[in-house]
Amino acid sequence: MDAELLKQKIGLLEKQMLTKLEEIRLSHQHRGIKGDLAERELRTFLTTYLPRRLGVGTGEIVDRNFNTSNQMDVVITSEDHPFTFSDSQSGLFFIEGVCAAGEVKTVLNKQTLVDAMDKARQYKKLIMIPPAGAMIAATNESDANRFYTTPPFFIFAFESQIDLEKITEIVYQYHKDDYRPSFAADGIFVLGTGSVLDLGAGKGTFQLPGIQGYAGIQTQTVLFDFLKWLTVTMPRMNGGSNLLVPYLLNIRRKD
Repeated sequence: MDAELLKQKIGLLEKQMLTKLEEIRLSHQHRGIKGDLAERELRTFLTTYLPRRLGVGTGEIVDRNFNTSNQMDVVITSEDHPFTFSDSQSGLFFIEGVCAAGEVKTVLNKQTLVDAMDKARQYKKLIMIPPAGAMIAATNESDANRFYTTPPFFIFAFESQIDLEKITEIVYQYHKDDYRPSFAADGIFVLGTGSVLDLGAGKGTFQLPGIQGYAGIQTQTVLFDFLKWLTVTMPRMNGGSNLLVPYLLNIRRKD
C-alpha cells in the first residue's frame, strides 16, 4: 500500500471515528463513560496502525527518581518495556520504555485544553535516562535533546469548540513568558480541524520553514498527520541493559 492509499484509508477511518463519537454521545449521557469509550477508540486505532513492536495502554508513568505522572489516557511503549499493563486495565509504566503519552478529549474547549496542558506539564517533569549501552536513533541534536529527555506528549480531541487560532492563543497564554520546547504538550490534534504543533527552535526533523514555537496547521487529514508526527518524534533506542534494573536497585536502596 503506497502513502496516498494509506492516507485515503486513514481519512475514511477518521470519518468512522467521528461517527462512532456521535453514537457514543447518543448512547451514553454520563460524561465519564463517553470519555472512556473515546479513549478506547483512539487506543484501538493506534494498536492497529502503529508498528507491532509498540504497545498501547493507559496508566501512570514513573521515572528513576519515582516522580509520577497523572493518569495518562494513552501510553505508547517500546518493545523493551516489561509487561506491567494490559489492553483494558490501567498499568504502571517506566519512562525509559515509553515512546509517547497523551490525553484524549471528546470535546476540546478552553477548560479541557488547560487541564490537558497541566497534565502535559506534570508529565514533562519525568526524566528519561537511556539504559547503559543503548544506541540512540535520533536523527538530529534538536530531537535528541527534546524527545530523549522526555518522550513526546500529545492532546487528541474528537471535536473542538474553539478554532486553531484560539487553541494557539490559549497555549501561548499558558506558557506566558517562560516558553521553551517540550515544556508541556508537543502536539494538539483535532479531528476534522487540524493540529497545533510545538516546533521548538525549528531545527527538528518535523519542521516548517522559518517557524519556531507553536504553529497551527489546518488540515482534513488529522489522523494521518498524527501518525506521521508520532513516527517522526517518538524516540527509539536499540540494545542496552534491562530498563527495569535501575528501578529495582533504587527500591532496594530505599529499603
